[in-house]
Amino acid sequence: MTAPARPAPSIGAPGIALVVVGAVLVLIAFTALDWYPGSAGPSAVAHITFSDLHRLTADASGVGIAAAYFGWLAWVLLILVIVVGFAANLPTRATNALRVAGFVLGLAGAAATYLALAKLASAGGGSRGAFDHAKAGVWLAVVGYLVAAAGAVIGPVRRT
Repeated sequence: MTAPARPAPSIGAPGIALVVVGAVLVLIAFTALDWYPGSAGPSAVAHITFSDLHRLTADASGVGIAAAYFGWLAWVLLILVIVVGFAANLPTRATNALRVAGFVLGLAGAAATYLALAKLASAGGGSRGAFDHAKAGVWLAVVGYLVAAAGAVIGPVRRT
């Protein structure tokens, strides 16, 4: 007597949808939202965006991960979480490893966002934290990476 054949998995549309939603949230955070409120005064910056943080860290010394994150790392992590998240939702032999990798990349994106902001906050010598006065851009970047990580974990759907 043979065991009944297990149904073949199909492309994981729910997981891919979450990866897309997470990627869109991160992309919006990087391109359209404020990350911190600006300052008052004659040389004030009204709002601080991802691009402003990129310019700030490009010329700064001693900011390590922040310079890497706002220079190239954030974009590389976003691309990797998209590619691996999509691949994790395809029915292949590598699906389980890709699901783990996509999850880890999403967590790494959220963690790198926090670490870069924490480094900037501590570089000024103050006692501010990474999330003190954070605006929508910061939160959407972190949440977007986590949503994409969740999408990668879902994987292909088993047909019944």
